[in-house]
Amino acid sequence: MAKTNKTQSETVSNLNNDSGITLISIESLITRSHAQLNSLKKEMNQFKDMLDSILDSNHEYRQKFEAAKLATKDRNAVKTEIMKDPKAQDIVKKLKDYRDRQKELKDALSDYLKQYQQLSGSNQIEGPDGVIREIVYTARLINRVENFKK
Repeated sequence: MAKTNKTQSETVSNLNNDSGITLISIESLITRSHAQLNSLKKEMNQFKDMLDSILDSNHEYRQKFEAAKLATKDRNAVKTEIMKDPKAQDIVKKLKDYRDRQKELKDALSDYLKQYQQLSGSNQIEGPDGVIREIVYTARLINRVENFKK
């Protein structure tokens, strides 16, 4: 795994040194990295399945697992009853409102940081407390969902 990362890092470095990175080269690196991640995920799932099989074959583990399942079921039944209380429902509603507001504020902050970065050309900003903070973005690759499939 480390060897692969080193090779990809060297590739990116070499591309930077050779008159810039071309779109095709980057697409190739993305495709290769994505395939490696998928392959690694499949291998990890195989090992997880093997471990689950070992655990499931142990009688004591299965007994404890079933007892824990029953305890969880009982706990959830009690929680369901408690959540019927109007006070609890009010708090749940307030928490949802706070989460929604938090998401709105995070989205707005992200937009402001993007604008700041574009206008200033800097990835750093000093806060009122004197702390210099770095603007960081993380990119992910996700599958597109086609809504038009019938």
